[in-house]
Amino acid sequence: MDLIKINDNKLKIMLSATDMVTFALDADKMDYTNSKTREAFRHILEEARDRTGFDAKGNQIYVQLYPSRGGGCEMFVTKLGVVCALEDHAPSQDK
Repeated sequence: MDLIKINDNKLKIMLSATDMVTFALDADKMDYTNSKTREAFRHILEEARDRTGFDAKGNQIYVQLYPSRGGGCEMFVTKLGVVCALEDHAPSQDK
């Protein structure tokens, strides 16, 4: 697994075919409602936090997944909760 922290809100994850087998994932049939898929993704994000400092815990995230020819995949994880949090703390326009 290769991890690239693009910025504080975006992470690129590259999984090889071997990684996909290890995590029991199939890029063509990714099912986020499946508890095993969610568990694997949580494990991937925990490793990303430990290795890169990218911490998505407590944030909504948007995941883009692109299957690779060799059986792996590339994923881009974007934290959305940060934008929502900024909106919650914007100055009031009330007069």
